[in-house]
Amino acid sequence: IVLTEHRLEDVLPAADRVVVLHHGKVAADSAPREIGRALSGELSFLRDSMPSAMRIYAGTDSALPCPLTVREGKQWLQQSCPAPKVTTLPRESRTWDSTPAVRLRDVFFTYEKQQPDVLRGLSLEVPQGAVFALLGGNGAGKSTAMQVCAGLLRPYRGSVELFGRNARREKKLYAGTVGVLPQQVRTLFTEKTVARELEAAGKDRAAQTAALLQLEHLLVKPPYDLSGGEQQRLALGKVLLHDPQILFLDEPTKGMDSAFKSRFAALLHRLTDAGKTVFMVSHDVEFCARHADLCAMLFDGMLAACAETNRFFSDLTFYTTAANRIARSLFAQAITDEDVIRLWHANKS
Repeated sequence: IVLTEHRLEDVLPAADRVVVLHHGKVAADSAPREIGRALSGELSFLRDSMPSAMRIYAGTDSALPCPLTVREGKQWLQQSCPAPKVTTLPRESRTWDSTPAVRLRDVFFTYEKQQPDVLRGLSLEVPQGAVFALLGGNGAGKSTAMQVCAGLLRPYRGSVELFGRNARREKKLYAGTVGVLPQQVRTLFTEKTVARELEAAGKDRAAQTAALLQLEHLLVKPPYDLSGGEQQRLALGKVLLHDPQILFLDEPTKGMDSAFKSRFAALLHRLTDAGKTVFMVSHDVEFCARHADLCAMLFDGMLAACAETNRFFSDLTFYTTAANRIARSLFAQAITDEDVIRLWHANKS
C-alpha cells in the first residue's frame, strides 16, 4: 500500500516506511520512529505535519524513545513528567459585541416534508469579530445549519438574525454582507484561468489576493487543473474579493498542508481583528483548537455544547484533541501540542 496524506494522526503509526518529499527531492526514508527522532533537527520543517505525540516529543529534550500514538504519548508523558507541580496555563478571555453577528432561535429545517428534521430547535449565537467553529459527526446537520445562517436554506420554523435584524424578513441584509465557501469549491469556478477567476474585483485586488493565498505561480492554469488544496485557496480568494462582513466556510482546511494552514489561520485572525466574523464548519479538530475563539458541537440537529475553545475541548472526553487525550491525566486544560510542551518545560525548570 502506497498512501499520500496530510493528516497523519492515525495513518503514520500504521506505516512501515515513511518517505519525505521536500522541494521535489527525498529528504528522508526510514521508519516512523526514526522520523520522530529527527523532528528537532534536520527534519524540523516536517514537525507541524506529524501526529501530536511526535510533535510534543520534538518540542522537549526528552531522551526517551519517540511516541507515535496517543497511547504511547500518554505513557511517555507520565514517565518524562511525573507528579507535575504546574498543571495550568494563564488564559486571556475575550469580550464580544453585545449584538451577535448571527443568531438562530428555535430553528427547524427539513429537506422533504415527509422526512425527519435535520435541524431540531437549533438556537445559537455567533459573536461579531469571532472565529466560530461548528463541529460534529457526519450527518449531524453542520452544513445545513451554516447554509440556514447564510440564507441559502430557509427553515420552516424559527428565526434567523444578522446583526440583530430579522434576515428572513429583510433578505437584502445578505447582499454584500455574507460570503460562503461551500464544501464543493469547484462550483464557484466559471472562468478559464486562475487569473480570470480573481479579476472580477479588479486587477489590483486580484494580484493582492493571489499573493496572499500563494497562487501567483498558478495564474495561467485552468482552475480544474489545480490540486485539491490549490482549488480550496482559489475559492477562498474569490469569496474574499467581495469583502463580506461574515464569512461562512465549510471545511476550509480540506486539502491544505500544515504550512498553509498556519498562513490561513493568520488570515482569519487578520479578518476578525478588522471586525469581520468567521463561521466555520469543520472536522479538523486540531485546527479549531488552535485558532477558533468559540466552538460548538452539533448532534442530531441540536446543539450539544458551546463554549470558549479551551473550555469546550477540556470538558469533552471523546470529541477532543489528540494533545488533550495525551495530557488529560496530568494537564486537564491543555488542548494543543503547544500547551503540553509549555507545561512540560514549566515543570522541568
